[in-house]
Amino acid sequence: MAERLTRQGLEVVLIDREMPGRGSTAASTAMLLWEIDRSLTELTELYGFEHAARCVRASFDAMNGLRRLIAQHGVACQMRPRQSLYLASGDTAKSLQNEFALRHRAGLPGEFSITRLCCELSISPAPAGRSSRPRPADADPVLLATGLLDPTRFKRGARLFAANATAFDSSGSRSASVSTTARD
Repeated sequence: MAERLTRQGLEVVLIDREMPGRGSTAASTAMLLWEIDRSLTELTELYGFEHAARCVRASFDAMNGLRRLIAQHGVACQMRPRQSLYLASGDTAKSLQNEFALRHRAGLPGEFSITRLCCELSISPAPAGRSSRPRPADADPVLLATGLLDPTRFKRGARLFAANATAFDSSGSRSASVSTTARD
């Protein structure tokens, strides 16, 4: 976020009570997925297809943007491509097939197969679907966080302060005030 905002010419200050790579970052699953927590089918039922598709495409675009940012700035975070595999069991084959049909309609990558994917992956045949390029990935979360906050990489530089934010006022048109206390 800070990189994006500084690229747009904004002055950015990051305030965190932990130094980069500490806290929950080190405990992350390290998975970088464009699939969000709810299926496109569920989101379509809640918000309609167009809005749901925009949400999932935004996540897809964000993943691609992160990949480009990592490559462009040479962030050494041990990023490796992975696959998201969805296996149907019982009566879920039709719903999985419908999910991948919706993804196709939304212009999102992926494939659904009754047996081919399972044969390819040497698992028992079952209806399955998987995300295709660009694939999800994993990365070392500490290296990724510290690499993205390295001021030598990002010359526009956001400033990082180790402190606890205690109050926030965003009533200014292009600024905000944050009260802090020193971190513990």
